[in-house]
Amino acid sequence: MSASEPILEVDDLTVTFATAGGDVEAVRGVSFAVAPGERVGIVGESGSGKTVSALAVTGLLAPAARSTGRVRFQGRDVGAPDSRERRALRGRHVGTILQDPLTSLNPAMTIGDQITEALRLHLRLDRGAARRRAIELLGEVGLTDPARSVDEYPHRLSGGMRQRAMVAIALSCEPEIVVADEPTTALDVTIQAQILELLVRLCDERSTALLLITHDLGVLAGVAHRILVMYGGRIVEEASVDDLFYRPAHPYTRALLASIPRFDEGAEAVPIRGEATSGGAPAGGCSFERRCPRAKARCRTEDPALEPLGDGTHRCACHYALTGDAEPALPRRPR
Repeated sequence: MSASEPILEVDDLTVTFATAGGDVEAVRGVSFAVAPGERVGIVGESGSGKTVSALAVTGLLAPAARSTGRVRFQGRDVGAPDSRERRALRGRHVGTILQDPLTSLNPAMTIGDQITEALRLHLRLDRGAARRRAIELLGEVGLTDPARSVDEYPHRLSGGMRQRAMVAIALSCEPEIVVADEPTTALDVTIQAQILELLVRLCDERSTALLLITHDLGVLAGVAHRILVMYGGRIVEEASVDDLFYRPAHPYTRALLASIPRFDEGAEAVPIRGEATSGGAPAGGCSFERRCPRAKARCRTEDPALEPLGDGTHRCACHYALTGDAEPALPRRPR
């Protein structure tokens, strides 16, 4: 595979959940690609479909969920979520970091056993070699006494240490891509920054691609190369990190940016009005219409397609996308 070819391709992904009130499309026709070594962020409020998209890609959806569409890894169709291809992919080629390490880690197994399990299964290392590698990995992720931590149970470690252990597990088999779903949600602000810096550094050292899911657009400012903004189960804007922060085109993206807490004099975070929409929009209109300050009659009946702007690398799903100097420039993203 050449360096220019995507390592991960998702085409027309749709995920439907059966509920007492009928079927709900949590993800609607999502398509994107991730290049080798690229860091891509997916951002949106709770219910936007970002986590469900990540779980569908890795084949970890609940049995009640039905997914359609195609997921390709290094040009190969990985098949159904419970297929042998998808199971072989997880761990060895795709590492996963979930939101809360305390519930993600097995409380009945030591940290070392949870790392060596992947090493022995996927890399066929013997018990001694796997343990030595586990200790090395715990040292690489910043645990000060890895030889001791390898024999600890998850409840005996702090939240930051547990998340570092999760990073070690995700990277243990040298995967080509890591899918990280809200990896810092359960941590305080200082530890959040440390974990993100660690994750980015280790992925860069290994030329590992990173798909980072978050509800906080500010988290992606210094991390992502490219950002996908999701709302109502679909991608509403896709752009490079600079285009998204300097030239946001979708009203929802601008609302997310305005809601980021700022510390410059006189600046105030502005909450997004209304409540987030989960799944499709009523009557086939734009899912953001009820919260959008620019909505017109067309928005209530026509769901806008994700269309390219300018050179095509910036895409937006809005009938009245904001371009150029349509509104005052937003503050530059933090460096």
